Amino acid sequence: MSIKFPTNPFKIVGPQDYYKYEKTKFSEDYVGENFKSVGWNVYQPFRDKGIDLIISKYICPKGHTDLNKNLNGEKCDICKIDSVKILYFIQVKTRETKETKNKNGEVTKTTFGWTLGTKDFETDPRKLFVMFSNNPDVFLIISINDYLNLYLKTKKPNYFQEYSFRKGNDRDHSISYNYDENMWYFSSKHTKLSINEYLNLEGLKKIHKYTDINNFQKLSDEIVNFKNKYFLTFKKTKTFKINDNEFDEMNKEILKLITKEKKYFLDLKKSNYEKLIKLKQIKMGKGKEKSIFDSIINYFVDPESIKPGN
Repeated sequence: MSIKFPTNPFKIVGPQDYYKYEKTKFSEDYVGENFKSVGWNVYQPFRDKGIDLIISKYICPKGHTDLNKNLNGEKCDICKIDSVKILYFIQVKTRETKETKNKNGEVTKTTFGWTLGTKDFETDPRKLFVMFSNNPDVFLIISINDYLNLYLKTKKPNYFQEYSFRKGNDRDHSISYNYDENMWYFSSKHTKLSINEYLNLEGLKKIHKYTDINNFQKLSDEIVNFKNKYFLTFKKTKTFKINDNEFDEMNKEILKLITKEKKYFLDLKKSNYEKLIKLKQIKMGKGKEKSIFDSIINYFVDPESIKPGN
């Protein structure tokens, strides 16, 4: 049985029929319905914190489960071992593609632009980015690990050190489709890579697998190492109005802070708040004001240091 993925679950409407903020909901439902059609359980978080959809299904850990099947906790029919649950957190990125035409007016390339910020990169290898454009026949399904590796392979990891990325307002246009080659690419000024392996059914196959706990830890460490190297220091751009020496010193101070324990920051916050009280000449008596102050100070106590009964 052949599987078509994605398909259009809303045949009488399209993204163009909705206003800007309603298009987001349309896109998330469109993606969710497509994952349902191939056996995934699909859920939506109560609050939008960078995760649009949660998907899960049960499969055979030895790879015997068809792409559109869900064992729902039952044993594998082929090897008779227990099925395992796989789960992913999806962030849907929806944008209208920008077309490039040749001198004859023929479309030769279409470019997909999207925006991500530091908050979108949780240290969890189950995070997926699903790129969905105004061309509804195209899903690009890319895990967070593969996404970060694309920047390494195209020699542009410094993108994550730029101030505009930290602010979350830097639109990236690295993904494009070449009509003559029938190929999707992830590109930089240095090189370009084919990403057809993440397209539609091929992308679906990549996530239809079980990851044991040891490999899960390895993938998590990869994310941490990437973020420590590129997220925690700045690349100098025109935005920074300081000289090179000052810029280098700033990055050195940032690297020093990385090694600090949590207690250091809690004590620093507490100390700064006490200084603010003195500056504002707030008088703390024995009554209501003191109880408020004591309550505020408790916010700077490490929860792990609190023992039962304290």
